[in-house]
Amino acid sequence: MGKTQKNLVARLKELRKIHHITQEQFAERTGISYKYYQAVETGVKKELRISTIERLADAYGIEVSHWKKLWTRFMDCISKDFSSSKPFRVLYENVTMLVGQMK
Repeated sequence: MGKTQKNLVARLKELRKIHHITQEQFAERTGISYKYYQAVETGVKKELRISTIERLADAYGIEVSHWKKLWTRFMDCISKDFSSSKPFRVLYENVTMLVGQMK
């Protein structure tokens, strides 16, 4: 698990504990399955869609820009490792464009 993912997982756990809710309660609040959320919070689920990040943020009333900063850092780290891969470059460019539209 990379540093950004560790930070995201730690923040999700911290927020959930601050709000005194279980993983099941939080999953219900976000509208995602309990098993899926459990995989996110334990770091098993490594790739998250923007829509999932938005749901997580909305559930806590957090502006997506906070999540966007973590996502951008994550993508910056990944792009350095895989910049020579054409399919990954296309994916990276699309995600970067989507993140830019969230501003």
